[in-house]
Amino acid sequence: MTLTNIGSEIWNATGPNPVNLSYHWYDGAGAVAVWDGARTALGGDIAQTAQKVVTADVAVPAMPGPYFIRFALVKEGVGWVEPSGAYPLMAQSAFNAKFGVVTLPAMLAATSYQVPVPVTTSSTSRITGTTRAARPWCGTACARRCRRTST
Repeated sequence: MTLTNIGSEIWNATGPNPVNLSYHWYDGAGAVAVWDGARTALGGDIAQTAQKVVTADVAVPAMPGPYFIRFALVKEGVGWVEPSGAYPLMAQSAFNAKFGVVTLPAMLAATSYQVPVPVTTSSTSRITGTTRAARPWCGTACARRCRRTST
């Protein structure tokens, strides 16, 4: 994604309070599922009016289902910049299984039975959805319009 600093301060990539790219996951109902997403370093300071293309490191929520992701910059130990618009995504677990029809005997007289259960599995994790490669960012200085973060 393309980050654009339209604020009045440099986004410092190092030091005691570096600025990083992160995200928030929301479930299908809009409730926060993950607030503190993985951090992606900017790879260098970003001056006022400058742009930088960054590839975000994103961890998929553990539970499959519909989600929205909103990217945000965070000035570590200070606060969050207003997040991007919401991108709808469908998260699927890394391991999926479908169970076929199971036929049980009409009468169970013994204490145990072995019953074949057809299972189809797949082991691919993926996120599906629509995102934009370039997204203009709110460049307001990190110290403004932000939520406090813990140190």
